[in-house]
This record gives sequence, C-alpha cells and structure tokens, in this order.
Amino acid sequence: MREKSIDLMTAIIRFFDAALLYFRSDVFGGLLSNSITNVADKLLNIVTQTNTYGKGKEMLERAIAEYDQAVFDFTSSIATNTVAMLTEMASTLTSKVSYTLILIFRFAA
Repeated sequence: MREKSIDLMTAIIRFFDAALLYFRSDVFGGLLSNSITNVADKLLNIVTQTNTYGKGKEMLERAIAEYDQAVFDFTSSIATNTVAMLTEMASTLTSKVSYTLILIFRFAA
C-alpha cells in the first residue's frame, strides 16, 4: 500500500512537470517568423511537448488505477480477515454453548 502511495505521488509530480512543460512551451509565438527552420523547430517543439504531456497523463492514470487496486485489495483483505475471525468466534461460541447445554442436561437428568 505504501509503495503504491509513493508511486502515485511520483506520477502526480511527473504529470505536473509535464503539464508545466506543455503550458510553458511557446505554442503560437514566433510561428510567423521569416525562417523556415525556425518554424520547423517550433512545430517540433509543440509535438514534443504534446507527447510529454500525453505520457505524463498516461502515467498518472496508470498510477491512479494501481493505487485504486491496492486500496481495493487492502480493503478486501481486511473484510476477509474480519469475516474469518467472526466465523471462528461464532464456531467457538457455538461449541462452548453446546458443551454447556450437554453438561446442564446430564446433571438435570
């Protein structure tokens, strides 16, 4: 559980980093310059930043899904252990009550 929490926090930080890089990029500024290589560099930068943002978003979604699964597994194990413990207690109590009733009927007879 702790490991998944750390993975989730790491993915959140990476997502914010990717989002900041994406929004920091100069998307439209300078596209109308007179140099074709400058325009090509700007377009390449836009594609690179978009890919970086997309990868950060995918990592975040995967980390959230893994964290949700870890919480579900943890909750399920607690519920299973609780049910098993209650079943064992009920079985023990039933056997003790049965034994007590047998003793009462023997001495009453």
